[in-house]
Amino acid sequence: MTALRANVKGVAGRKLARHDAGMADRPPSDGPALGKARLEPIFSTPIFRFDVPDHAALDARLIEEIAARRRAETNAVTARSSHRGGWHSAYDLFGRTEPAHRALAALFRKAFWTATREVTPQDDLAAVSMQANGWINVNAPGAFNRPHDHGEWFWSAVYYISCPAAAPDDPDGGSIEFVDGRGEGARRPPFPVPFLRRRYSIRPSAGDLILFPANLLHWVYPNSGDGDRVSAAANARFVAKKAGAGAAAPTASATRLRS
Repeated sequence: MTALRANVKGVAGRKLARHDAGMADRPPSDGPALGKARLEPIFSTPIFRFDVPDHAALDARLIEEIAARRRAETNAVTARSSHRGGWHSAYDLFGRTEPAHRALAALFRKAFWTATREVTPQDDLAAVSMQANGWINVNAPGAFNRPHDHGEWFWSAVYYISCPAAAPDDPDGGSIEFVDGRGEGARRPPFPVPFLRRRYSIRPSAGDLILFPANLLHWVYPNSGDGDRVSAAANARFVAKKAGAGAAAPTASATRLRS
């Protein structure tokens, strides 16, 4: 297999050398005009990062309510969950009655509708209703989330309540990383090209709300800080409204793990 790769690479290199023999080192200044270019990002991946203003008061109330829940509830982590270590609530965020939980649910709803209108500005969304579910994650030091997606939903989102500083020798600790599920494509040039990146990481801060397509593979680096990393996650999807019927009830999380 190694020899085969080497031969293929050699043939490709020779073809490339012949093809490039007459190419210039810079764009030509003469010849016919091209006209104005129109960029069409046909396979783009929208990732929204909302900065929630005045989030500190909400975060403090959430920390109190989550602590009370942890004293009263069992850990809802299951074999289907991506969570490894720490505490995971039930998928009941949108049915909770605690004031801060209700405020957080409203925040997620607003973000989901805002993002949807942004990517489909020409569509009338009055004919659809939204289903959603959500839960709380508490990642203790060393806890992480395996690579996974939420493919039965349309959007996924994470709101960050508490983000301890990463350890100096592990600056990626607690970061969320997104992975391009498409295969290796175009030959990489000797300069950086953002659209050819296979991975994209975000080191979040408290008050960040990150929203992305639910089928996008993602995972969370182990928490390398000294304290708990506390976040809330939610999924949303849209269904057509039926005459005389209300929106369907939210269902349990559909999380697909990737090895």
